[in-house]
Amino acid sequence: MCVVCKETKRMLRLIKSAIFVYSLWVILHFVVPHIYTQICVPKTISGFILSIFMAPAPHCQIMRWAIYTSGNMINMMWLCVGTWIVQKMIPEEKKQDP
Repeated sequence: MCVVCKETKRMLRLIKSAIFVYSLWVILHFVVPHIYTQICVPKTISGFILSIFMAPAPHCQIMRWAIYTSGNMINMMWLCVGTWIVQKMIPEEKKQDP
């Protein structure tokens, strides 16, 4: 098998796994806030009163961590993609033999 084919397959596997991880973070970032608002801060008077007790609850803290971390991971992944694109746009200087 040619070297270019191996490199292309390796790159496609890398891109596939990156898209999978990115998709998981996006799904987590979408789903968890909806669950959090229903469980930890319901839109009722009793939900308002109970929110002072629910905020420090472990499951609510975990959901807040997931929201915060998933948002940061999405930002970092966009930063990595942008950096990779810019790196590909800048031409490499030709190496000169000494």
